[in-house]
Amino acid sequence: MTPHDDQDERLDRVLRAALEQLPPRPAPSSLESRVLGELRRRAALPWWRRSFGSWPLPAQLALVAVCAVLVGVTMLSGAPALAGISPMENIIAMALTWAHPAIVIFTSASGLARVLTDTIPPAWLYGGLGLTVCLYAVLLGLSAAGYHFLYAHPSPARNQS
Repeated sequence: MTPHDDQDERLDRVLRAALEQLPPRPAPSSLESRVLGELRRRAALPWWRRSFGSWPLPAQLALVAVCAVLVGVTMLSGAPALAGISPMENIIAMALTWAHPAIVIFTSASGLARVLTDTIPPAWLYGGLGLTVCLYAVLLGLSAAGYHFLYAHPSPARNQS
């Protein structure tokens, strides 16, 4: 422990003792009246305008049941009528029907990527990758230099304002 650290600890103890002797500051009267008014306003709200956790349990259960029914109806109305297959296969078919646009987009994007990688010479791909890494390194360096000059060591003109 250096003498500087010991001096800092003593200063910290003296400052802490001085601050603990100060009386707590009262809240402004306008703040107190605004907080109490807001609490009264929220207490006067009907139950359906409050947060879901403060609703009565039957109302919570009813809302969850209605949402589950709506989700089921939505999923079944969007699925094609599949007759003669098991319910599990029907559920899988519904999921695949719903995900079909995403699968088509992914398949198209992967086909385009395959065509581009087959068409563009590998040296160009590696060169582009290297150029991208170099540009990111330059961006990082410029950002660090800008931070250093603007914030790490403020100019004397800034300290006077």
